[in-house]
This record gives sequence, structure tokens and C-alpha cells, in this order.
Amino acid sequence: DVVYLGDAEVILAVSGAKVGVSNIDLRGRLLVSMNHLMPRPPFAYGLSLYFPNPPTLTMDWRGIATMLEGVSTVPRMAKKVALRQLCNHMVLPNRIAVVLDRRAENTDIFWLKSSHYDGVLTVSVIRAEKL
Repeated sequence: DVVYLGDAEVILAVSGAKVGVSNIDLRGRLLVSMNHLMPRPPFAYGLSLYFPNPPTLTMDWRGIATMLEGVSTVPRMAKKVALRQLCNHMVLPNRIAVVLDRRAENTDIFWLKSSHYDGVLTVSVIRAEKL
């Protein structure tokens, strides 16, 4: 499972009014598929990354959005649009594909986005800091 607790703060100021988000929290199961294994580094032709189910997304609103959060649909719609865009790109059947072996003659990004499994290996990352 992936738990992203972002401490970024994004503020947009228009005509003196400020609106923004901070403390983005994204949680879900992220699967990484190594496609076409090779006996030499980088050991895989490429990767495909995807969520099997939609992740959860929460965020804190800043500026005038904090006043609108309980009474207006704008903050709810903004969150819904952000989650929909994430789902449109990374929730099955959609995937993000990354080519690792640039020396390959036929770089086929579409092949990486389809399922071709030689086996399954489960890796658990316990902790990552200062990314």
C-alpha cells in the first residue's frame, strides 16, 4: 500500500483573494509491474504502475476555500476532479508506463501498458524518507 502524506502548500492568488490546498493525503494499493525481464541492468525493459482500485484522497483547504468547504460545492468538486484525473491515468485498466531500457530497438510504450507477466514478486518497502 502507498501512503503519501504531502506537505506541499499550493496557493493561487487572484485579485487579492487566495485559495489553495495543503497536506495532501493519498492512500491506496499501487502495483508496479516489471515487464520483459532481462539478464542485464536495468533487468526489465520497462515498468507499468497502476492502482487496482481507486485510492483515497484528502486535502486541507487554504484561503477562502476554508470558508467555502462546508457550504460550497467548489472544494468538493475540485477534489472530485483531482481524483477522477488520477483514476483516468492510473486506475485499471489505465496504467502509467516507463521505459527503462533505452537501448532497446523497438520502444513500445503500449506493450508496457498491457499485461505480460513472467512471474510475480512481492516487495514491501517499509520506509522511505526525504524523497
